[in-house]
Amino acid sequence: MKKHIKASVPYCVLGIIFLFLTNAVRTLTIYKTLEWNTAFLVKNTLLSVILGIIIGFIVYALLLPIQKFDNTKSLTDKRRPKGVFFAISLVVDIVCWIPYFLAYYPGILSYDSYVQIEQIASGAYNEHHPLMHTLLIRLFMTIGNKLFSNVNTGIALYCIFQCIILAAVIAYATAVLYARVGSIPAIVVMIVMAFFPINGYMSVTVTKDILFSAAFLLTVVSFSEYVSLQLDAGPNIAKKILNDILLFIGVFGICVLRNNGKYALALMIIAMLVFEIRESIIRIKNRKADEKKKIRIHYERPLIVCMASMCIAIISLLVISKSLGASQGDRREMLSIPIQQIARVYKYHSNELDNESLGLINEFILNGAADNYRQDISDPVKRNVNTYVVRYHTKEFVKVYFKLFRKYPGEYINAFLAENAGFLDIGDESHAHINEVSGKKGVGYIQTAWAEWSLKNSGLRKDSKWESLYSVLENFAGNNDYLNVPFIRYIFMPGLYLWIAAVAILYVFSRKRYVSIIPFSLICGYYLTMFFGPTVQLRYIYPIMLCVPFIGLLTRGHGEANEG
Repeated sequence: MKKHIKASVPYCVLGIIFLFLTNAVRTLTIYKTLEWNTAFLVKNTLLSVILGIIIGFIVYALLLPIQKFDNTKSLTDKRRPKGVFFAISLVVDIVCWIPYFLAYYPGILSYDSYVQIEQIASGAYNEHHPLMHTLLIRLFMTIGNKLFSNVNTGIALYCIFQCIILAAVIAYATAVLYARVGSIPAIVVMIVMAFFPINGYMSVTVTKDILFSAAFLLTVVSFSEYVSLQLDAGPNIAKKILNDILLFIGVFGICVLRNNGKYALALMIIAMLVFEIRESIIRIKNRKADEKKKIRIHYERPLIVCMASMCIAIISLLVISKSLGASQGDRREMLSIPIQQIARVYKYHSNELDNESLGLINEFILNGAADNYRQDISDPVKRNVNTYVVRYHTKEFVKVYFKLFRKYPGEYINAFLAENAGFLDIGDESHAHINEVSGKKGVGYIQTAWAEWSLKNSGLRKDSKWESLYSVLENFAGNNDYLNVPFIRYIFMPGLYLWIAAVAILYVFSRKRYVSIIPFSLICGYYLTMFFGPTVQLRYIYPIMLCVPFIGLLTRGHGEANEG
């Protein structure tokens, strides 16, 4: 009993943190403000401690059967050949997503795609949106024009290409799960991934986040395979080379398909460096000891592949940018949280501010846009921000920023928590409403609305091949009908995935499988970039959604090897 109580402590602590943040975020969501006074702190802390401990015990109890199963299996077990399973999974995914393609033909041109298509039409490129993805769209539009005299066909071909890539990466991850864990878990995951409606919508959505998500999953699974291949008997030279190639492609994709990708990767590379240094020191100390017979994990190979891929990606982007004469991307995205914090202080306390603070705020946030502050998204204020102030008056900006923080720390915390409510609260629905416009459809959980006023100039038009299904799909996601489905609605909530990842990380530590921290560091690094981003949207959390069904590859079978 004592053993179980001790083992459950980390989960109880996580439960306390979960409830404390949930209560704080929901208070902000409902009342738009939160006073961080003694009464709130005492009440929220007591409630969180009592219920958090109960939640922690429940989570620990639910993990016990998994732990027992985990103890019976190891990565050193005989691996099953995964080629046939990969092919089956690939076909199943594509077949299940074809109806989405027919309903939304030639594809869903929402989010930033219309801006990228405008850049293609004008020839004036901007680094704000990944140039590699913009050129990929241009390639397929050109193919459509040249071969079929129809740009709609070109976008349809892009969606087919994207669908195949996404399905191939998911099929590969599922096949690896089959090879290492067994047929039943792999078949369950294959069915879930094929029929999970978000994958169907995303497979035909023309936005950088889809291929980025595929690259993200490929990177996570490829690194996990490094550990498995080192524990397998025999040299496996061909498998290791293939895995090198897949990891290289994954890292390259992360770097070139989202501007924040390289920052998430940086944390993973740092983790690999730390672990490689640690392992090198241990190997030297144990050179003459019996422990040298135990299997240890080497990190230099994936480290070299990751760094080489990252460098080549950065150089490629520089060459492409220079050749296109692309202008520098707007850096205000990186200032989303400071913008929100300053705007919140101004909105609620402008009559209390001194002249120095007011002067800098009015120079930083133009046109009185601070009054447009919305706590769930930074765009209403951000689009009126003058980044010149931060770049050329850095000292003055930093001085005022921290002066306001010292005077209004609660508002700074509120601004951060409110904007990230969708990540922190598993029941938060703000992510489904942030883009809603009265009378406009397709701007809900999944944005399916086209910027038709812009796209029609490029010859693009909606041409659904399955109108009845289109109406059903629009109501489910574009108009948020999924929120009316009891219980199941929670699997679509972005907040669920943060806490699943947190539980998985605790499980890794409890099992002393520290090697798994490396791929989890990529997930953590990506979350850090999202926490300081403009808002919570499905497309931002989609890489994590793809990875969660395969977390079993990261949390099991590494203990003996890593702790040797």
